[in-house]
Amino acid sequence: MRFIDLCISASCAGDDSMLEMIQRVGYNVVAFNTTVAFEDFPSHKPADFDSIRQKYAAKDIIALSRLTVVVEDDIGSVRPASYTSMLNRYDIVAARPFSEQALRQCIDTLPCDLISLPLGSSRSMFKVKKETVRLAVQKKLFFEVQYCDSIQSRDHLATQIANIESVGFCTRGKGFIVSSGAANPLRLRRPRDLVHLFKYIGLNSSNMNEFQSSSPAKVLDHTVARRAHMGVIRMVGKTGDEAEPKGGKRARIV
Repeated sequence: MRFIDLCISASCAGDDSMLEMIQRVGYNVVAFNTTVAFEDFPSHKPADFDSIRQKYAAKDIIALSRLTVVVEDDIGSVRPASYTSMLNRYDIVAARPFSEQALRQCIDTLPCDLISLPLGSSRSMFKVKKETVRLAVQKKLFFEVQYCDSIQSRDHLATQIANIESVGFCTRGKGFIVSSGAANPLRLRRPRDLVHLFKYIGLNSSNMNEFQSSSPAKVLDHTVARRAHMGVIRMVGKTGDEAEPKGGKRARIV
């Protein structure tokens, strides 16, 4: 079984200590995340990621690039789809909304692969409506819980659990992925060490492997669909061979 962490800070992507810790705790696929505020989104320029891919590939670990767009309120007249070329420089695009309105607009407008629930501050503690969750499910979006956020925000545990229950109710408990959100190596945990934390924040620990393996893999499948028309698909694999996805486009295997 492959364990996948889809959110580690890009600030430590080049650190040898992070690579060593990822090997030690047992992740096979990791995504290094860059966060950008929505108002800065149009002018954002992706950094080169090829050297990081090669460094991790040498240790038989797949390293992916991720962009998380933080949306506070109304996105106005900006249409993120207009920046498809820039978005496709990233393997994964996530949205992190800070209000119910922002969440709805992210689902409707932003071409993203997952919704990252912000659990780390009082201003992020809005209640997720079930009808909004259903819209996300229709678009095959997963909701991400970052365990570093959860540990830091115990004062808002009731709202965390309520939101997790709302998503779980609409997805039959299968709409989640769990990532670390780690900004340094000491924050990473072994996948099997998270059982008690899952219970603490309201996740069913019996779905541990699903949250950290099969569901993140489905998010990566979603990225393939999002990027297919550009011919720059990256799929999780161990070889450098090419594969032929549906529709006849050529796909690059990471």
